Amino acid sequence: MEVIVREINDAYESIEKGKEQGFDASVFAEEHIHSALSLVSNKGVVDGIKGLHASIKSAIAQKDIKNSLFSILEGSDVSDQDLIVNQDKLIELANAINESIDNQESFGFIVQFGVPGNQQKDTVKIVASMMDLPYVVLHREDVITTFSKECEPRVNAVFEECKALHSKQQKPVILFIEDLDGIITNIHASPSEGLKRKTVESALCKNLASLQPSDAVIVIVNTETPFALHNTLQDLQRHRIFYHSPTAEQRAACIQRLLSSYDNCLSEYAVRRLLAHSVAFSVRQLRTLFAHAYLLMLVCKYHAIPAEAVSPADVSKQQCFDAVAQFLAERAAGGCPVVPSIPDAVLLALLDKEKPSYSVVDVTRISDWCRALSRPEAEMAELEGMIKTLRERDETIRREDRANTASTEPVERRKGEAYVMKELPTAAMEAAVEKEETPRAGGLMSPKFSRMMEAEALNTSSGSDYKREMERNAREEAERVKQNEKKNLEERERMRQEEERRQHSEEERRKAEYEAQKRKEEERQRKIEEKLAAQEAERNRKIEEQRRIREEAARRRQEELERREEERRRKEQEELEQREREREALAEKRRQRMQEEIAKKERQNQKEAAEQMKRFEEERRRIYEVSMGFDAGKYKASTAQLDEQKSAEQKAREADQKKREEAVKKAREQMLEKLQREKEQKEMEKRTYQRLAELRRPAPATNEEKKQRIEAMRETVEKNRDRLKALLALKDEVKEIVAIRRKREEEERKKKEEEERKKKKEEERKRKEEEELERKKREAEEAAARKKKEEEAERRRIEAEKRKQELEKEKEEMRKKKAEKAKKMEERLLQDELMLLDCREKVILLKKMVKEIKAGK
Repeated sequence: MEVIVREINDAYESIEKGKEQGFDASVFAEEHIHSALSLVSNKGVVDGIKGLHASIKSAIAQKDIKNSLFSILEGSDVSDQDLIVNQDKLIELANAINESIDNQESFGFIVQFGVPGNQQKDTVKIVASMMDLPYVVLHREDVITTFSKECEPRVNAVFEECKALHSKQQKPVILFIEDLDGIITNIHASPSEGLKRKTVESALCKNLASLQPSDAVIVIVNTETPFALHNTLQDLQRHRIFYHSPTAEQRAACIQRLLSSYDNCLSEYAVRRLLAHSVAFSVRQLRTLFAHAYLLMLVCKYHAIPAEAVSPADVSKQQCFDAVAQFLAERAAGGCPVVPSIPDAVLLALLDKEKPSYSVVDVTRISDWCRALSRPEAEMAELEGMIKTLRERDETIRREDRANTASTEPVERRKGEAYVMKELPTAAMEAAVEKEETPRAGGLMSPKFSRMMEAEALNTSSGSDYKREMERNAREEAERVKQNEKKNLEERERMRQEEERRQHSEEERRKAEYEAQKRKEEERQRKIEEKLAAQEAERNRKIEEQRRIREEAARRRQEELERREEERRRKEQEELEQREREREALAEKRRQRMQEEIAKKERQNQKEAAEQMKRFEEERRRIYEVSMGFDAGKYKASTAQLDEQKSAEQKAREADQKKREEAVKKAREQMLEKLQREKEQKEMEKRTYQRLAELRRPAPATNEEKKQRIEAMRETVEKNRDRLKALLALKDEVKEIVAIRRKREEEERKKKEEEERKKKKEEERKRKEEEELERKKREAEEAAARKKKEEEAERRRIEAEKRKQELEKEKEEMRKKKAEKAKKMEERLLQDELMLLDCREKVILLKKMVKEIKAGK
């Protein structure tokens, strides 16, 4: 919003200058307002800007520089005295433009780089005015349109307009691209914005590459990031001009002008704080800061808010929109709003939010780019100084704030009053002030008052004195008239003599200019010949350098290929070693797991053997079932059930995926159909509005008006008939030219197609050979890998067979051991039973013997 206010004020300032100096300032006012057309989307503000733009554009007197899309300027609304910074760039830019005009060999444009907002456009205006050249200002909004399909035609149109302007005026035309960074590709842009920028960049590169010196179009671009430009834009650069940032003195001069341009009541403390905190600010940033404060004062005026109570954080966006809309309406009506004076609180609050206009990263990148191009040491030193200033900025501001002891009393300043910033107080100045003499006391000591007092004391007659005074005045008046007549005669004679001398000197000057122009033309021809020779030598040198660069690039590519191949081999070796380690670790884990399983089974067998001692028959049957088999039928049934369940789940997922795809396809078709209906609706509305606009013209009120309309329509019909005849004749000529050109183009196209076909055929043959070699190499590698894999699989199978045989042997040995243990147990049990039988028989015998003994036998 503050940019809109700044541009509107600049436009009316240009109009006031035009009235004072006698030039058509409407073209410059139109350019200022044109740059603010697409900054906001609020309807009230947009309508106000468009109405103001239309009224100012209609006031342009020169018809050949009117254009509905672009701003075409001649002359300048600023002078070299208005330049606060970069006055030394006027000569450098003028020399670059002259070299571009004189160079008839190849096209190259001029790059202005550095911190933006330091009067780059004003410099171009002044130089173009000094050289009497027309120039076209291309804003970002001129080519970045609402629809991406309109971007490329806009870029083509601006170049066609420059060529047409050159044909009309027979002068070179300057095309100034104000913000190249805003129309080229940017990774941070949204997808739609990125597409538009890519389209504009492609069209711009194509048009710049197709420009010839004979087109007489001098392109000047302004960029903040010259290191990030497209390769085509880098190659076409011929002159690079670095723009400085303002020094402390230049910032002070800018602040003085701004204080004289706005009503304000800033104290000396606020002015010194502004000067201290504006380190690393650009001129445009300072002007925008005051424009923002002026916008807040407009809000105070139109919303009845006291200027001392307003805060930038409390002002809503809608309040700003309303204030700007009323400001535009008042400006369009021919008035200038009277706003409250800008107070300290508002300006200092806005100042605290401002950031430097450049960063250390950006300046470092520009410095690296300049170093790569071997730019002058002065530029490198200045860039280093900018980085140092940024790093020391906070400390400098703190030091200046501590030293700021100026008065905080508001000082009322009106717009248009010249203001000179006071110098910082020093010890010598304070001593001088103390020694200054006190002013002398005034009194009633004037000569007139003394005569009055003397006459009153002498009491003379006032009537006689008045008569004598009148006679004396009459004699003096007659003498003065005679003296004036005599002076007028002398002045006329002097002016006549001066006019004769002037005419004589003018004639001598024309002769001298003719001789100087003749010598200059001869010198220019000699310079052109020398330049052609130098260009030829430079071309040969560049060819040699390009050959050397290509050889160096080929060598580097070969080294890179070898390095990549070595890296690939090393990675493959590392991967093989890693896989080998993984296989060894896996084998170790399997061996450990196998040992654990064997130990577990052995413990289980020991437990089973201990239980077998209690129940021999049951244990033997259970050991047999565990060691000899399992139920194969149940296993197969469970496996088949799992396969069926898995197939059902897979089928369900496929059916669900198919349903989702059909739903997405249906939604896409519905959306496309809806978009088509909306497009048709918009076309119908557009046609309806056009028809209504045609029918809106009222019928003629009188017969005289009706006759006038009929006569005007007849004249229009006659003109259109003549124009149609001319167009038909031109059409026939164009048809012949087009036929000849088409025939020539067809021959060239056939020739190119034949060459391209041969080239493609050769490339296809080479590609097939390379593919065949690559395929054979790949097949050989695959065969080797397959063979190696088969050998590895065979080795693994053999190892698995060996492990299986070892397990079978271990199982068989365990079975044998168990069988031997069972047999030994049976034998031991049998022996125990026999021993029990023997013991039972012996017990029986002993009982029998005891009975016999008892019986006395």
